[in-house]
Amino acid sequence: MERPPRRYLLYASLSYAYAILRPLQEEIRRRGDEAAWFLEPSCPDMLLLDERRISTLRDAIRWNPIAIFAPGNHIPDFLPGVKVAVFHGYPMKKRIEKIDDHFTIRGWFDIYCTQGPSSTPYFRMLEKRHGFFKVYETGWTKADSFFSNSYHVERSSDRPVILYSPTFTKGISSAWDLLPTIKRLAATRQWDWIITFHPKLDDQQLIDDYQRMADKMPNVEFARLNKGLETFLRSDVMLCDSSSITVEYMMLGKPVVTYRNT
Repeated sequence: MERPPRRYLLYASLSYAYAILRPLQEEIRRRGDEAAWFLEPSCPDMLLLDERRISTLRDAIRWNPIAIFAPGNHIPDFLPGVKVAVFHGYPMKKRIEKIDDHFTIRGWFDIYCTQGPSSTPYFRMLEKRHGFFKVYETGWTKADSFFSNSYHVERSSDRPVILYSPTFTKGISSAWDLLPTIKRLAATRQWDWIITFHPKLDDQQLIDDYQRMADKMPNVEFARLNKGLETFLRSDVMLCDSSSITVEYMMLGKPVVTYRNT
């Protein structure tokens, strides 16, 4: 007798969740189980036609998932299912703290799925200290597709393409300082630019300044969403600061230039 399909909930707080959670959805479906998405108001609805959205917390309770996967820092504790943290980036110590915010235990999760040796030992120590969650070294779902030979993206030109993806915290982000330099380079060099911001970067004046530059220059594309591997493959080099996205990009063997990296 076949077992009924298990149900899983994919909990998205910001747009970066799509690239992280979709590999999980693919594996859930491959096993004959069901996945549905819950989007917080802060997460734009970019679901595909074949992806199921659960609109309310009441409906999420009725969905009764066996587990909930979240790449954010929190999750409602009253939802059913095991709460699983899958993270939204690598530990970088980018704020020069003694212990990176990556390792903050906020009390929301039953399981932490660590990405590798840069995370696992410290989380294992926290597991022993706190005693209410388990730690498993699983790797990171977003990086799975980086090692697939089946992914191909068409390039729009043969000119070098620079991807600029700054972090959001004003004290360490390069977005404010580098705007005039990027404008000058985009106007004088035979390069194309893809500019994507972290979804938490919310300075509307700055966003408008970059958008206006892109509107005026045909070799500049300003996109609010970085689609991960798809965006990476369209570029030749990354310009960045202290964002953990630099680690992801270097996995592809492509160069990264940083500005005031901590």
